[in-house]
Amino acid sequence: MIFLSIIVLFSSLLVGLLSPIHSHATELSTAADDVAPGTWAQLSSPPASFFRQNSSISTLDAMGEGTWDPVTRRVYFMAAARFGSSKLHVYDDGTNSWKEGGRIPGFPHATWSHGYNHNALDAGTGTLGYIRLTPSMTRFYNLTIRQTISTTNTWQLVSLTSNTGNVAESLDYFPERGTWVIADGTSGNIREYDPDTDNWSLITKKVSCFGTTGVYHTFATYLPLRGELAFGGGNTSSGTPPRRWCTMDQTGTVVQRPDAPSALHVNAGQQTGAIITADPDSGDLLVLTNMGKFHAFDFLTNRWRTVNDVGRPNIEPSAKVL
Repeated sequence: MIFLSIIVLFSSLLVGLLSPIHSHATELSTAADDVAPGTWAQLSSPPASFFRQNSSISTLDAMGEGTWDPVTRRVYFMAAARFGSSKLHVYDDGTNSWKEGGRIPGFPHATWSHGYNHNALDAGTGTLGYIRLTPSMTRFYNLTIRQTISTTNTWQLVSLTSNTGNVAESLDYFPERGTWVIADGTSGNIREYDPDTDNWSLITKKVSCFGTTGVYHTFATYLPLRGELAFGGGNTSSGTPPRRWCTMDQTGTVVQRPDAPSALHVNAGQQTGAIITADPDSGDLLVLTNMGKFHAFDFLTNRWRTVNDVGRPNIEPSAKVL
């Protein structure tokens, strides 16, 4: 698929693409150095079989944001096809190749085994976090990623706690708080796990950040230049997806932001999905919709704008079938 690499990695590689001068040239760094502002670069497509599961279904179905580790220069994310067993996908910048990491032992098959926005990285310690949700339970797993990657890598079940009924929430790591934060659109709860105290707690409840209750496929994206977390969005089983979202600073103060020009939820077969990330240069929140629209939110002006890019990829649902 022509744009597969750049589409899948848009969220997780943007920081790597704009990082300081590389110690040695790689296909990714060369593409980043050569690409003109406002244009797209194409990487070599990975083998289609790597993303196949259950004969014909892609593991990228209902996959949101991956993670980029600047130390190993790799992308990491857990993902699975419907009814599939989640596996760790790893892209290595140095070799421009993909490989599989360790699966979670005893990880059950389920309709909600997709990747969603359930992956996050603590870059300070090199710890990959992943949440596995059922309607009543939250399982939080960790994996040390700065090691040789193989299918024998061992995941640790760090914490087991209750859930409020949503199986497609969103996770990110908040460095200033030193915690893993979950944005839950079902109830509007923003909760966090503190690894130092091994404790879950409720930061705040903000239904307005999701537009309504009963929302799933939400997003949560850390904004490094602002030291804040952007979260919200999602969709319901019917009706127009809400375009509401908020930011939260390290004190837990939440600010409602202007509604987005497009829906803010995982691309899971709907016509309104999007990939959402932070621009490491300007600090803007970037939204690439599955129909090729590109938007940016400027925090200085508190306004959305359309990005006039060239040759943008189309990430409509059918484009993810490998």
